[in-house]
Amino acid sequence: MAKICTERSYPTNQRLSVHPSEDNLDQMEHGTSRAHSLAEDASSELQRVVSMDNSTLLESQRSPFTRTGGMARLSHFIFILRNWASHRWRQEAERPDSFLERFRGPELKEASSQGSCTGSSLGNPDQPRRRKKEVWIMDPAADLYYRWLSVIAVPVMYNLMMLITRACFNELQNKFTTLWIVLDYTADGVYLLDTFVRARTGFLEQGLLVKDPKKLRDNYKKTQQFKYDMLSLLPTDILMLKVGYNNPELRFNRLFRISRLFEFFDRTETRTNYPNIFRISNLVLYILIIIHWNACIFFAISKTIGFGTDTWVYPNISHPEYGRLVRKYIYCLYWSTLTLTTIGKPRRPSKTSSTSSWSATSSSACSSSPPSSVTSAP
Repeated sequence: MAKICTERSYPTNQRLSVHPSEDNLDQMEHGTSRAHSLAEDASSELQRVVSMDNSTLLESQRSPFTRTGGMARLSHFIFILRNWASHRWRQEAERPDSFLERFRGPELKEASSQGSCTGSSLGNPDQPRRRKKEVWIMDPAADLYYRWLSVIAVPVMYNLMMLITRACFNELQNKFTTLWIVLDYTADGVYLLDTFVRARTGFLEQGLLVKDPKKLRDNYKKTQQFKYDMLSLLPTDILMLKVGYNNPELRFNRLFRISRLFEFFDRTETRTNYPNIFRISNLVLYILIIIHWNACIFFAISKTIGFGTDTWVYPNISHPEYGRLVRKYIYCLYWSTLTLTTIGKPRRPSKTSSTSSWSATSSSACSSSPPSSVTSAP
């Protein structure tokens, strides 16, 4: 490097000569004083060349982005900038947000703690990685929630329609006992699953969906519907072991979950393209349910008073015409429809004594009167 710089900086006449001249050889032969002075001159010359070489190197480093020193400074600057940006990003990622911490579930908190320990896990690859625990949450605005409402509405409608029917018409209960056992306990299983879904259904708080399972459970326990759900799950079927299974009225507590059916109707009304038609159909369904319950209650009252004891109750079932199950239900349903629609049952025409005397008088008067003569006009 020094040789290159000296060749560039000095002309050929200023270069150091490595071959001594004839005069110097003569002086070296005559004494050592001249040799000592020449050595001092050579050393001073070498020092001056080295200093100029250093100055040239500094000038090359001061010229930015043109030589090797400029590229080194540029790469060093980029390296410092990258370290600063990565350190800044890590600090921003690790800084917690007090507002969002209130609504973060355990899965998000665990993920943030794993992110803060990334550096230590990379430094120690033998350390086992913690698995992320996933917690299932039901979003009330998702399609899955509506599908679940359609599922839970089936057992609720079953209990609403069939419990009163089986309790009033004993023949229906005794004839299909095995079928009712299967359907009843299937509905109870769906009720239990619906309780779990309610405990995991998210809700909005300050515009954010809460996904913390503990907060969801606490919020569900504070609602009035939680009490009704617990009443609908009471095992009242245990009493059937003493009084017999043919007493479905002991399962009337399952009707406390009827709010799920109403919620399903409300969601369907908002999702359908024909809400007016759905409202009319829903109203007709409510009327039919009321007529059905009224018919069953009429048959139960007739059974308590006694069949055929008067003209108001159901006729005597010992008669073959009124003893069939289908005839019982249709008769009661007809009576309930007439009563609730305020049509009433019109009175049949009957013959009384006044009516017969009036008809006899009118017939005798017509037979005793003489025929009238027909006269022609003049």
